[in-house]
Amino acid sequence: EQKRDNLPYEIDGMVVKVNSIELQDTLGMTSHHPRWAIAFKFKARQATTKLLHVEYQVGRTGAVTPVAKLQPVAIGGVTVSSISIHNEEYIKEKDLKIGDIVLIERAGDVIPQIVKSLAELRKGDEQEIIFPK
Repeated sequence: EQKRDNLPYEIDGMVVKVNSIELQDTLGMTSHHPRWAIAFKFKARQATTKLLHVEYQVGRTGAVTPVAKLQPVAIGGVTVSSISIHNEEYIKEKDLKIGDIVLIERAGDVIPQIVKSLAELRKGDEQEIIFPK
């Protein structure tokens, strides 16, 4: 995992296999996977950035989805500037405020998500996120 950033390609984990067909046959299989291979998933890459404002998207069913607009930050070879913050309950659960410094990650090295607000870095001028009624 420490050498991950030095590779010429992106990976989110690795699979280690026994390099002998004879040993693979001896080890066999379970009902759903080989006993001669094991997968390791790396921890998601993380970064901090500022939550600038929230925009609301209305889906075809009428559901309102808040989207956090962030100060653009590079994480895992991608620049992240928007993240879905799902719903009003999620905003409360994560204690998100406009102006917060937030810790983000790419879940599974794909989907960006807010891990948490860094409330200890608040300066006092952050604003509540008002969910439309």
